[in-house]
Amino acid sequence: MLSSIWNFLKDGTNQAVLSWIGGGIVVVATGIWAVVRSRVKNSDQKPSKDGVSADHGGMAAGRDISINARDSSKR
Repeated sequence: MLSSIWNFLKDGTNQAVLSWIGGGIVVVATGIWAVVRSRVKNSDQKPSKDGVSADHGGMAAGRDISINARDSSKR
């Protein structure tokens, strides 16, 4: 039994086919892993009450915010 498996694995054509199959399995598994991680990451985030949120030292603004705007009352 083991000798027939070994003879199958020694054949160069069979090795090439098995390497293609193994590579395809790796690509599919990587894609599934990326989708699962993306879904888990997105399900952990909870929306804020006002719809604007920032974390990890980020900045967030909502409504009528303008950066470097001049105050019209100081003219």
